[in-house]
Amino acid sequence: MKKQRSLTNKAGEVRELTARDFARMRPAREVLPQLFGPKAARAMLKPAKRAVVSPTDWPRVKAMRDTDIDLSDIPEVTAATVAAGVTRIAGKKKSGKG
Repeated sequence: MKKQRSLTNKAGEVRELTARDFARMRPAREVLPQLFGPKAARAMLKPAKRAVVSPTDWPRVKAMRDTDIDLSDIPEVTAATVAAGVTRIAGKKKSGKG
């Protein structure tokens, strides 16, 4: 069998991988037990547990509206659109009523 080319150079930098390199790669579940033993491999391959956060732990955010915003310099905002109550500016809904 032909000697496999190293994946890194002398400086430790990884070279560009080829299709042949990817074809030789094996899943971690096959390789880790051989390298570290079955018990350590199971621990490494075990999915990480995520902390469960209840909705009561979320920070409370209070929405505030500033009624003193002057939109008269924006051409899309006319008296008619403000009177209608809702206008769109840069894709976001703005409420004209306070």
